[in-house]
Amino acid sequence: ERQKRYIEPLGLNDATLDKFVDDYYTLLTAAPLRLLSAVVDKLHMQERYGTSAWYAPTAAFEVLMQRAVQAVGEGDQLAVTVDNISGKTPKNREYQALLSAHHERLTSRGSHLQPNLSFAPLSRKLRFKDSKASDLIQSADLVAYNVHRQFRDHGADWEVATPTRLLETYEYFKRIAPKFYQGRDGRIQGYGVVKFPLIQRVPWRLMPPKAER
Repeated sequence: ERQKRYIEPLGLNDATLDKFVDDYYTLLTAAPLRLLSAVVDKLHMQERYGTSAWYAPTAAFEVLMQRAVQAVGEGDQLAVTVDNISGKTPKNREYQALLSAHHERLTSRGSHLQPNLSFAPLSRKLRFKDSKASDLIQSADLVAYNVHRQFRDHGADWEVATPTRLLETYEYFKRIAPKFYQGRDGRIQGYGVVKFPLIQRVPWRLMPPKAER
């Protein structure tokens, strides 16, 4: 992949590419960003909800917006920009229309999953933008890949109660982990990294830097 996508077409070498990646992550971790992510386990969705299961993008958007409105300060407003995605659901509904309708329901009627949660900070309209024109969407894409790799490589550990050991982490996910929204005790499970549906709650927390190994 490195050879095909970067080294050959751009005339780079491994050392230059490695430095670019390291520099990019350094910028990302230094930037004034707070990260939120949602992971949808399609198998668990089918097992729990059967034919009434939501589409993965709908479920992910729902839990992301729940956390987003709780992460902003009192009186703040929240604008949501989404990559200019294409494609349709198996029922031939465009993803953009699906997300836009869900966004409108949240801003007008709230969430039936969290009926007491206020979505007042949300702007009324969902925005779509090409990733090539947005540094933030490109960064979000990189974050999404890291979350994908974390759950692809170590997802089975996310819901296993093992309080005496560290959670195995994908190398680059570990680099950005402190940027995720977290509780006062450093907990990111359920705050900055949300798995849906949740089978077993394991309150994974970020360890202080001096305690890492």
